[in-house]
Amino acid sequence: AGAIIAFIVGGALLAPFIAPYPDDAGTATNMLATLLPPNDEHLFGTDHAGRDVWSRVLFGAWMSVGTSLLVILASLAVGVPIGLFSGAVGGWLDDILMRVVDIFLAFPSLLLALAIGAALGPSLQNAAIAIVIAWWPWYARLMRGEAASIRRRGFVESGHLLGIAPWRVTVRHILPNASGPVIVQASLDLGGVILTLAGLSFLGLGAIDPTPEWGLMVQQGRALIQTHPWVVLVPGAAIMLAALAFTLLGEGLRERLDPKGATRR
Repeated sequence: AGAIIAFIVGGALLAPFIAPYPDDAGTATNMLATLLPPNDEHLFGTDHAGRDVWSRVLFGAWMSVGTSLLVILASLAVGVPIGLFSGAVGGWLDDILMRVVDIFLAFPSLLLALAIGAALGPSLQNAAIAIVIAWWPWYARLMRGEAASIRRRGFVESGHLLGIAPWRVTVRHILPNASGPVIVQASLDLGGVILTLAGLSFLGLGAIDPTPEWGLMVQQGRALIQTHPWVVLVPGAAIMLAALAFTLLGEGLRERLDPKGATRR
């Protein structure tokens, strides 16, 4: 998993330097080289617009994996503070915040992301926003449970008895001890977010041409899978490898950081 992730991240960062046809990641087209099979000049062939598939997959690593990572970070930035505050404070504020979270959790994540993406319109940015809105409640719920459990432990109560400010106890003692399962869950979710982002683009609710996003590349080549399979198989394999690698990484982190295996189902 680590080797695959290093390869993907390296390809994303070095794409402008190692891609054989970097202009093909943008608006460039070559109608004289459409749908060429893999050859010496085009390692994985060309697509319907004569663009080098390998070059677009390399640039797509930044679009797909980079955007998915930003989605996870944004979801954590929203969900963790809400869950931390809710679990650390308790009382009626906890009840109100968790009822709001329950409203979001009442809808399946993918269905909610589809609905929001359809309302916002097709673009990679809107797809990312839709996934964040669908994903943050899971982290709020998980963090709230951990924070509520740690709040009742002796070292936290001792801090309150010593007169330490509640916010300081929350940030310096509850947050570090409650973040392990959240980090594990976020690493496990990264593969799922990659698949969700690709799914939105495949359905026409994510990236738009000529953005080299993996899901969009699969969508554009779906009608050619029987005659020109490389147009679909190469970006599809990239999606599969990235999702698998990050899922395996999350499982490894779960075994080390969360022995109880407390993951969302």
